[in-house]
Amino acid sequence: METIIRIKKNKPAFNALILLAKELEKNDHASISISEVNKTKQKIDIIAPTSNTNDPFVFFDQLADFPTLDELRKQAWPKIS
Repeated sequence: METIIRIKKNKPAFNALILLAKELEKNDHASISISEVNKTKQKIDIIAPTSNTNDPFVFFDQLADFPTLDELRKQAWPKIS
């Protein structure tokens, strides 16, 4: 029978469990084993924008499928003209 206990590092329970496990391992080598697994987080590469435009609304002109503000108003409130 095998029991796996996972506790996050830098928690009081982790330190207490490791100390207890080491003491048990000294007395009985066959009944307990300690293994620490380090999981590393993947780094995400952020790509900087290529164009230096000060006006962020310039790109809205390139959205051909996006309805105009008047069309959105008519869809939202059809009875109000």
